[in-house]
Amino acid sequence: MNGWMGNLMRVNLTTKTSSIESSEKYFKYIGGKGMANRIMYDEVPVGTDPAAPENKIVFAVGPNTGSSAPCSGRITISSLSPFTKYNAIVDAHMGGDTAVRMKNCGFDAMIIEGASDAPVYIYVNDDKIEIRDASHVWGKTTSDTTAILTKETDPSSNVVSIGPAGEALLNLSCVMTGIGHCGGGGLGKVFGSKKLKAVVFNGTKGTEIADPERVVALNKYVIGDLLGSNNNHVVPSVPQSWAEYDNKSTRWTGHPGMTWGAAEGGPIDTGESAPGQPTLIGYRCQKAVFDHGAIAEKYTVKMTGCAMCPIRCFGSVYIPQMEKATGVVGSHANTCGAQNGFNLSGGERQRISIARALLKDAPILILDDSVSAVDTRTERIILDNLKASRAGKTTLLIAHRISTVEQLDKIIFIEDGRVEAVGPHDTLYRSCAEYRRMVDLQKLEDEAGGDTDD
Repeated sequence: MNGWMGNLMRVNLTTKTSSIESSEKYFKYIGGKGMANRIMYDEVPVGTDPAAPENKIVFAVGPNTGSSAPCSGRITISSLSPFTKYNAIVDAHMGGDTAVRMKNCGFDAMIIEGASDAPVYIYVNDDKIEIRDASHVWGKTTSDTTAILTKETDPSSNVVSIGPAGEALLNLSCVMTGIGHCGGGGLGKVFGSKKLKAVVFNGTKGTEIADPERVVALNKYVIGDLLGSNNNHVVPSVPQSWAEYDNKSTRWTGHPGMTWGAAEGGPIDTGESAPGQPTLIGYRCQKAVFDHGAIAEKYTVKMTGCAMCPIRCFGSVYIPQMEKATGVVGSHANTCGAQNGFNLSGGERQRISIARALLKDAPILILDDSVSAVDTRTERIILDNLKASRAGKTTLLIAHRISTVEQLDKIIFIEDGRVEAVGPHDTLYRSCAEYRRMVDLQKLEDEAGGDTDD
């Protein structure tokens, strides 16, 4: 049974029960995808509504997962598609370390069935399975949910969750793990229909290997001769001695003179990463610079990535100024925000934009409606720290929300394209009737619940 754990778990959200079964009968199917699809085929009748309790969600991994085999760290999550014709079985393939963490709990697969009548999350701690209340995280983003649930369970836990889109049963909503790995296929809607906010894995077991030495030899062949440091001949972004071509649009940005500027022990030069040198493959990307420009180099700690993947394509960065300026704790973070930041909320995009602007340390900074997508508590943290970090410099804030500007030194109140009044908040409130009317109206809206939390 080497490579397999031999167990699958079954969780029924209707009855709030769980059980452990043998997974051996599925070993003949190819990997986690084969196992998950066979379970769906056997257990979910044709014609089932994807949002019905009778639909199921299957997490599954293959025998290579946890074995150190390159590129074996993805998990298959199968269910019925909520948006394709005939609602066929769909697979959400997700990176990160969910696959390894589930297997470390001692399972090859997880079957989720039924539906809860209130928000819940599933916590798998080795072979202990719990169904816990999730009402306190219902309505929150996936990043906030991850922060809260890792604090509740274990700092090293892996969290797979949905955000408000899944809760609202949007057909194209995803599930997310960490802050940069998603599983598509509309799985967010299926989670939401079951009132399942998240699944949390915290495992400590290992995967048994029949012939570890042969696995190591195969790994060296795959990384050195097949993947190399050039990922099947994807060209570097700048000319290098070993490369026939270069193209500045590629993400393979590592080169002599490009560093991990904030690396432990001092900057590390990424150098040249020629094919056939597997120990250098991790230097090939400088993804933080690719995503955010040259300013990110000095804040880069290292490159990291998904479990078992030798292609290190996430920039791990440390920006201590972020905590001071925005209230966001400076930390190592995945820089993969996706094109146009589509997997970030409006508030997250605004906070990142402010942080990037502050890194320029310009004498004049103009922020146009820059905190409109965050709640008033977060807005106050941002503005208080912004005022402290911008002391002695000029900052112009353009806003429609009074709470954004009431603490500023000078407010220019514009109505119908004309400057109606100039001065601090207290002066304008006393002397300008239209400004006073706007302030009072917004206070009434806030008291009535018009202010929303991002």
